[in-house]
Amino acid sequence: MLHKPRSLVALLREKVPALKADPTLLSMFIDKGKVISRATNNPSFQYRYTLNLVVQDYAGDIDALILPILLWVGQEEPELLERAPHEPIRYESEILDASSADVSIYIELSERVLVARDAATGTYTTSHLDDRYAPPAWDAEGATLQHPASEPASCP
Repeated sequence: MLHKPRSLVALLREKVPALKADPTLLSMFIDKGKVISRATNNPSFQYRYTLNLVVQDYAGDIDALILPILLWVGQEEPELLERAPHEPIRYESEILDASSADVSIYIELSERVLVARDAATGTYTTSHLDDRYAPPAWDAEGATLQHPASEPASCP
């Protein structure tokens, strides 16, 4: 599995109260995946894809869902916040009733993969490169979101 989706799903299941209580409400899909590679002597490549997160029967505060994702994007895929039109996340929602909805969240992600060849054995190894800025673009360690009508929601 790709590294970034696994990281974001783990974060959401830890920080969003509704997903912490029932992790099965969150599903993940990879849409429109591409492998980018060039004709060079180096076989390294890049994955580009749309991560589609689906939260079913979500009755929580939408801010408590979106804010951790924005903070994660700021750390893991910061160029999405810098690149015009500054819309790193798309979403759709099906309103189920007065208090719950199914929410689909779309994020354009990429992962660079370094490929190295052992000259002695001819074997290849891969490693995913870290795209994060150092220090992280946003630092929200221990931050909480306080919404007047809800319980505080922890953020990454």
